[in-house]
Amino acid sequence: MAMAVVKNIGDRKVTLRWAGQDLYELKPGQEMPVPVHLAKHYAGDWDLKDGALKEEEERRVTGLFGGQRVLQVVKQVPDKPKPERKLPKLPGEGGEGEQPFAALAGEE
Repeated sequence: MAMAVVKNIGDRKVTLRWAGQDLYELKPGQEMPVPVHLAKHYAGDWDLKDGALKEEEERRVTGLFGGQRVLQVVKQVPDKPKPERKLPKLPGEGGEGEQPFAALAGEE
């Protein structure tokens, strides 16, 4: 899951909710990693390119906290690449010292 570090730049405690549940609580000055979708909801979508959409997003975000910006995105945390899962070779797939599959089954 992609994460972003957000900082409470306001002067009061902020609770981040999603789907009716309190998920994160940030005190003034506190930074915390949160899922990107939550950061974009509360701090604004930083991927917007259109100027009018950016202004609309700014109004939406400041409206969440009584007309002021309270959260700031400090940085995005890249996803860790999933390690490649290597499966063991099956008999007969080749490898040093392997017998042909038929020999393992008792047939020659």
